[in-house]
Amino acid sequence: MKVRGIIAVKSTLFLLSLLGYSTGYAQNAESSNAERRRIFHAGFQAKGLFQWTEHEQAGFSDLGMRPGFAYGLNAEFGITPNVLLHSGVFHEFRSFGIQFRDSAAASPKLVNTVFTAQYLNVPFGLTMRTGRIADKWSVVFRAGLNSHFLLNSSVHREDAPGNGADEDGNPYLNSAWVGIYGDAGFLYYFHEQTALSFQVGYSGGLSSILASNAYPFMVGDAWNNPGNSRLNTIHVSVGILF
Repeated sequence: MKVRGIIAVKSTLFLLSLLGYSTGYAQNAESSNAERRRIFHAGFQAKGLFQWTEHEQAGFSDLGMRPGFAYGLNAEFGITPNVLLHSGVFHEFRSFGIQFRDSAAASPKLVNTVFTAQYLNVPFGLTMRTGRIADKWSVVFRAGLNSHFLLNSSVHREDAPGNGADEDGNPYLNSAWVGIYGDAGFLYYFHEQTALSFQVGYSGGLSSILASNAYPFMVGDAWNNPGNSRLNTIHVSVGILF
């Protein structure tokens, strides 16, 4: 029993010594690399958008995935070296198509509407990234909320092939909507804190993009309320971070 007790004490002391050495080594490494870390980072990012709509209300459906584009400034504020608050301001150019049944006509008919809209996007969330890999690479994960504010829009409405008209789309769209986002990618550091970034991700709408009761050509029927119509997006982004 005494031998086992001595072995246990020695093992405990060894583990404590190893833990103390590891902690001291990590602190020294952190101090030696302190000049390479910044609390605040900012950069420029461009995004390719691939978007489609999702509808809860019967009679509304999507016309298929459509491309878009966004660009803007992003910023990160470090909570720890590997966890950061993330935000930014982006100018989005979006396009999405919606088909609905116009019940106001003498005989109900399908109407195709294609919206072209510009939004101001303000994301807010967390960035989690690994330490440097081979002193050049870092893996990045982001997640958070997106707020989108409508700047202007137009809509092309077509109720028969070749019978279409363009008009202001703002009356049919909510002035703001909220969604969630998440992406993953990597950073390539080519000079100290300056890195090229690449991410692929998904964002999904939480609130509706379509304004309720904004379809006067469907009066007298439940179809005039589109319900919760959400915009979903797959995005591919490239940028530079300082």
